[in-house]
Amino acid sequence: MKIRKLTNEEIKGACAFAVGIYNIAIRGCFRTPDCHRYFDEYMDADRLTEEERTGALVVFGAFDSNVLCGVCGMTNEGHITMLYVHPQYLRRGAGKKLLERARIYARMQLKLMQVSVNAMPAYTADYFRRVGFKSTYQGGFCNGQSDMYVPMTAKSIYQVEYTPRRISDRTFIAISVGFTCLVFFSGVIYAVCAGLTP
Repeated sequence: MKIRKLTNEEIKGACAFAVGIYNIAIRGCFRTPDCHRYFDEYMDADRLTEEERTGALVVFGAFDSNVLCGVCGMTNEGHITMLYVHPQYLRRGAGKKLLERARIYARMQLKLMQVSVNAMPAYTADYFRRVGFKSTYQGGFCNGQSDMYVPMTAKSIYQVEYTPRRISDRTFIAISVGFTCLVFFSGVIYAVCAGLTP
């Protein structure tokens, strides 16, 4: 699975993706139309495209063989928004990788020490806790309605670059022989010191 920053031209598609996931998986969780109205107003693709163009928002996409399977946005204040993963890709690490990428972006690009997210619906707070977020309030809000979301924070993280190095066969054999000799001679020295030799 590949995580990358979406281009400005891809933002409208990401918004349509997020709206589709919201309609499939989340819209039925809320009994009040206020939260639906808030979501629908927020997901204005033209406004979000403009925010991305001006640098107020960055959106990451998770791709599996060039198929968009998840999105995650972050404001320039470090607030994570519109984290949506297609149901077919749940429990495959897409959400965790998107959140990790957003936290790295916050530290490396925005120079922020902390990020925030509103876990919505509130039951998703358990997921966010498992990936390193902590609740900042006991309950949540949505236009006066309690327990619609849980505000949470987490530390931003550094990106660690690790490039595996291949050890040549000659080096591997030399290390193996050296270690074997070390073990053998350590045993001989122990036996001599312990008086176990004839």
